[in-house]
Amino acid sequence: MHTPAIPRRSQLHALVLLMLLSCPLQAGDPFRVQSKPPTGGYITQSSKPIETVFIDNRMLRELGGYLGQLNTRDFVALRRGLGNPSLESVATEPMAYIHMSRKGLDDSLAEVHQASDGSYLVRNITDEGKFFTIDAQVIESRITLPIDNPQFPADTTELDRRFELAPPHTGSPITLTTKVVRSRIRANYPRLSRTLGQETMQARFPQGFDPDTPLGVLIWISPSESGSPPRIFEAICDELGLICVGVDNNGNTRPLTDRLQNHLDSIATLDARFRIDHQRIYLTGMSGGGRCSGILQCSFPEIFAGAVPIVGLDTYHNAPTGKEGKYWPARLGKPSAKWFKLLKQRRIAAITGTADFNEPEMIVRRDLMKRDKLQIKLIDIEGMGHTMPTSEQFADALRWVDEPQRETLEGKLLEAQGLLDTFKQNYLDPDPADPEQRSELIEITAAAPWSAPAWEAARLLGFE
Repeated sequence: MHTPAIPRRSQLHALVLLMLLSCPLQAGDPFRVQSKPPTGGYITQSSKPIETVFIDNRMLRELGGYLGQLNTRDFVALRRGLGNPSLESVATEPMAYIHMSRKGLDDSLAEVHQASDGSYLVRNITDEGKFFTIDAQVIESRITLPIDNPQFPADTTELDRRFELAPPHTGSPITLTTKVVRSRIRANYPRLSRTLGQETMQARFPQGFDPDTPLGVLIWISPSESGSPPRIFEAICDELGLICVGVDNNGNTRPLTDRLQNHLDSIATLDARFRIDHQRIYLTGMSGGGRCSGILQCSFPEIFAGAVPIVGLDTYHNAPTGKEGKYWPARLGKPSAKWFKLLKQRRIAAITGTADFNEPEMIVRRDLMKRDKLQIKLIDIEGMGHTMPTSEQFADALRWVDEPQRETLEGKLLEAQGLLDTFKQNYLDPDPADPEQRSELIEITAAAPWSAPAWEAARLLGFE
């Protein structure tokens, strides 16, 4: 049987990885499992391991202090970032723990500390190893570390609900490499060049924010240098329970790849710090920002549940201008069948005006998307130019976009409550150690995470 040839570069990568996995480690290396490199692991805020059944359950793994998964390549990168053994004693409590595993061997545990100067130290506590310094950029790019978040008392003022998301920021699981851009956006964009730690992100939290309740997210793509969320979004974000987040210095003059990546990163940064509802992440932007919202919505419908592009919209069509042989060009390709099917489940409410120079193009793009059976409507406001709509006009558009997700959320809440009621009827004296009861309680938390029924089930499972 003919065996396909492996590309030379792939052969080299595989050989290097095999060598790293099989060679003995240097003395004291903290990333080891009985003197062998780990092949997998995860990060937690406590030294207690997470039950395997909880890792796929967002609510229970967060309550258990789970911070993220690690693979072989992550450990290779972490090892490369190691410095010399530290001579300093560490008096602080560990900020995170790294649980390391390798098939056939007992798991190993390392702890991460942050020194007063901001540097990081790590040591293997299973083998009572020494502290090693580790490069800050390496550890922050590979490990999600716990961050102290601002508190929101009931009487929080509007000014206090607006703040900068302080670094370190968290990179999105989706990185817009040239390969990803070509496969998902299906276009040729400039090479990604943004430096995550140099970006600034501006967030605005809704009134009545409850840290125990997940919030939806509204991504604001500004055409200018300021990423601060516009005031017209405040009322509807309060009503729908949405965090609004923008990125500074990310306007129309920024290279497109960097611009899109920064907004993907803003979601990951929020997710690392707060409880967000991944089923209710929406896009909006003005002018060039509206075009960006169209690109992201069409290319990543698994992330974004809908969009409200304002006085600007890009789609995967070469849109005819009405003049023979003339088109408004497509800046992205049509999604593959898998993603296009999901895109049909999303809503887009584009906003323009009769005095907006982009109105003719947006009308044509609306018609082309309707032809493709997509859920889009164009709100064409009499007399409005190339500017922002009123608060009420934007709110009407976003309510329509959010409607399916709100209905789904209500259905999930009813399902979770029904499961909990049945559980209480069947087990008058609950015993979470019983495998069957335990499974049913986990099912309740998965049905409607962070809801009242889910919290009650989690408490029965032993979570506070």
